[in-house]
Amino acid sequence: MRRTFLKTVIAVLASTSATVFGIDIFGGDKTPAETDTTPPATQTKDKVDILFFTASWCGPCQSLKAQLKREGLYKFVTVMDCSDGKAFSKYAKAYKFRGVPTLIVVVNDKEVARNDKQSASTLIRKYAPK
Repeated sequence: MRRTFLKTVIAVLASTSATVFGIDIFGGDKTPAETDTTPPATQTKDKVDILFFTASWCGPCQSLKAQLKREGLYKFVTVMDCSDGKAFSKYAKAYKFRGVPTLIVVVNDKEVARNDKQSASTLIRKYAPK
């Protein structure tokens, strides 16, 4: 009985994707950028906003910022500073996220994708204007 229960729990956890500080702790197969079937906005001439929710005190945020600058992708993001509690609460409630760093792509005022640190570059390349 106990062994069956544990196998069931492990199977459920293995089929679930969860991220902590931008790291997929269960090793999910696909990221949202890989499974998103929305056509890139650069092909449809839509209004694209790539929102980067970050905080000055957040180590993973600073790491992602440096990575995006190295790759020449930082110029495509709109930085949303969540350094103080009020700003974080306002943005988190409006965009329904729980932590930073968070990257959200909005096309024509509709969210089409969001990602973690692992695939932020891929997401920006997909939606950034050419």
